[in-house]
Amino acid sequence: MHNVFEQLGFGGASLSSMSSQHAVNTLLDIAYQNGVKHFDTAPLYGRGYSEWIIGSFIRNKRQHVTITTKFGLGNVETGKLPPVLALPLNYWNKKLRGIKMPASGVYEPNLLSFRAISKQDVESSLKRSLKRLDTDYIDYYLLHEGRPSFIQDDAMHYLMDMKQKGVVRNIGIATDVFNVNACTKEEINLVDVLQYSYDATLANSIKMQYPNKIHILHSCINNIGNEQFPTEVTDADKAGYKLAKCAKENIGGKVLFSTRRRQILTKNLAAYKNYIQ
Repeated sequence: MHNVFEQLGFGGASLSSMSSQHAVNTLLDIAYQNGVKHFDTAPLYGRGYSEWIIGSFIRNKRQHVTITTKFGLGNVETGKLPPVLALPLNYWNKKLRGIKMPASGVYEPNLLSFRAISKQDVESSLKRSLKRLDTDYIDYYLLHEGRPSFIQDDAMHYLMDMKQKGVVRNIGIATDVFNVNACTKEEINLVDVLQYSYDATLANSIKMQYPNKIHILHSCINNIGNEQFPTEVTDADKAGYKLAKCAKENIGGKVLFSTRRRQILTKNLAAYKNYIQ
């Protein structure tokens, strides 16, 4: 039976700031039981706790799921507190500080400055991620906020060796749509996966230029309040409708979304299922 949620992935950036490990596991289990089998994380998310959370959740499900994690934004050491204590502390810290977004709700283009990614950077990051995720392979291993040309030759050779050995299944980059669009064809030829923020015009252009790459879209529903929808789509269904629309436009790839609220997760999954048919 075809899994209509095959293209949908759950983003783990905010998992480490939920109120408890029980709340996180409940949220992830709702996604998983509804058919979501792809999970996205990174060492930077919650100082490694996001990787630990996802690794713990998928421990007995590894053969049924795919995982994205990342490298290249420093070698993050996991916090010393156990997750059962770290999560509520992160939750209240985030709640008190708040998150500031631009007034428009849309981030402006900001092209990345060059930084060299060495073999040591990649190797140490990979070892830490494998340990936190409690796995012996990673499905999608992406340079975080970087371009392929940032990866030094010895680091690229190491990644290719890890790919040949099956430790890393696919290599790619994860940044915004503007920086992916700024990459040269020579750079794109070095990788298998392009993960980037959704933009109706640029995303379609990138997919047309590189049809043989795996495209993973995120931030599809960040600005839906300013979009036009068919009259039959209710306000409650807009996020699910938009995720389904992006999935239909990205056949063979994936679409990421995230929430910390069970009610929103359930509602979005139901609407997605309705409109992806």
